[in-house]
Amino acid sequence: DFFYAWKWLHWNFHQIILNILDRRGYKLNTLIAVAIAPFGEGDELSKEVAEVIRVIRDSELPNQTTSMFTEIEGPWDEVMEVVKKATFVLANKGIRTEVVLKADIRPGYTDTMNKKTESIDNILEDQTKE
Repeated sequence: DFFYAWKWLHWNFHQIILNILDRRGYKLNTLIAVAIAPFGEGDELSKEVAEVIRVIRDSELPNQTTSMFTEIEGPWDEVMEVVKKATFVLANKGIRTEVVLKADIRPGYTDTMNKKTESIDNILEDQTKE
């Protein structure tokens, strides 16, 4: 089927490019939004979520926490290692753990966690001046 062949070709081409960039020391900046929480463990989960957030903050990767997600930014492997460690803080205690993750991978960009919101703020500020 043409669609699957195209998808396979696209994926493999993407992987080849990533491998070439990685061998040349070019790190892919990754910004993720992640929510890691116990699943089916009662009404108040702040203590367990705090344990997860502590692992993320101790990673020293740029991060910020909001009421529903924590954003983490850095090279793909480092970010995903932090997600893994934070997830297993709960899972290793035998707690069923739910992970919701969204990733933005932008080669050649850094500090996107801050630049994205600054860009929106600037647009909104310009619109109020008009």
